[in-house]
Amino acid sequence: MESAALTLSFPDIEAISILPLFAIFRIIVDAAFLPLDLPAGRRDEKAGYNRGGSRRRGYFSRMLSCERSHGHHYGAAYQTQLFFWGDRGVDFFFVLSGFIIGHVHGSDIGQPERFRDYVLKRIIRIFPILWFVAGSWIALKYFAGAGTTSVSVAATSLFLIPSLEHPVPLVVWTLRHEMLFYLMFGLLIASRTVGTVVGLFWLGGCLLQLVLLAAGRGFGGLAAMILSAFQLQFAMGMLAAWMYRRHAARYPLALLICAMLSVVIVIALTQWLGASRRDTLDYVSAGATIWVLVYGVALAALVYGLAVCSDFVTVPRWATFLGAASYAIYLVHVPAISLAQRAFKVLLPAPPIPFFAAVLFGLIVAGIGAGCALHIAFERPVTRLLRKRLLNGSRGLADLAPARRE
Repeated sequence: MESAALTLSFPDIEAISILPLFAIFRIIVDAAFLPLDLPAGRRDEKAGYNRGGSRRRGYFSRMLSCERSHGHHYGAAYQTQLFFWGDRGVDFFFVLSGFIIGHVHGSDIGQPERFRDYVLKRIIRIFPILWFVAGSWIALKYFAGAGTTSVSVAATSLFLIPSLEHPVPLVVWTLRHEMLFYLMFGLLIASRTVGTVVGLFWLGGCLLQLVLLAAGRGFGGLAAMILSAFQLQFAMGMLAAWMYRRHAARYPLALLICAMLSVVIVIALTQWLGASRRDTLDYVSAGATIWVLVYGVALAALVYGLAVCSDFVTVPRWATFLGAASYAIYLVHVPAISLAQRAFKVLLPAPPIPFFAAVLFGLIVAGIGAGCALHIAFERPVTRLLRKRLLNGSRGLADLAPARRE
């Protein structure tokens, strides 16, 4: 069981943001001008945060990260640069994951008796639905005659083993990094000393990799993935959690506004300089190294700013539900959109301009709807069952959605 002080609440991360709705609106509007191309609470004064409704805000933050990533996929499907920034939702995901784990499990560090529950919670939350989605997609590809998935790809996808092979579905690559972070934090729980030493060596290796890459001598291959700058973003999220728990911002709203502006400026700079990542598994370009670090700093400030401004907002229930379902949406939206694209191509091979927006809206509904259905039918009941059997029904916020989710 987590300590009482940390299971009561979660800050209102992204609760004041309307980016998910804004992203959907912009996609639909932009579709009309693009050629269609379908490729195959109660206040606890001592703790200083709200008991009631805080879980909903934590869910909503994950929903935002999930929606921003969706924007990138939807934009790619119609060959538009409108959502060139959509893949930066990954950076937000990693920073937010570090924040959540640092905030919820910070008191578990150096408490080896809590290691078992920590590991079981991670396994229960991540793997059942991952195995269902990835296994179903692998089977569907095989029986549909779309080719077989190699044993190595299947294994690294199903068990989140570090790899440079594209997983199935593709979004699983982020979970490989997530698992590395979970293992590292698990070491901190099992032994503060060992975890700290290993963690510092790892972070030092990531920083050394940045320096070596800048000099044209960085590590390649699997070492580049393990020493990726993405791992530094988890650490930045943990630092933001530490600051949130120990230091109150004097001007929280001003801090939040400055953080938001910094994120916008960084996004604009990377687009202007053409510093985006070259590929999903790119770990050596400027866009995948130094700019990942820059994004991490800006997003960590944003997460901290949103946390300290948590008393100003109330999250609606529909956003609560979407946030809770965000992990399922994240996993299943690519296969769902892929199938929907093929259906639209058959039904509307050359649709007139007025139908473009309808097609895009249909893809959005397919991705989000499939994830929500999977959450209701599979993820939620299976998670509850396993937690009841293995953890005596204990329920903590950070275990309800990995990111968009931890």
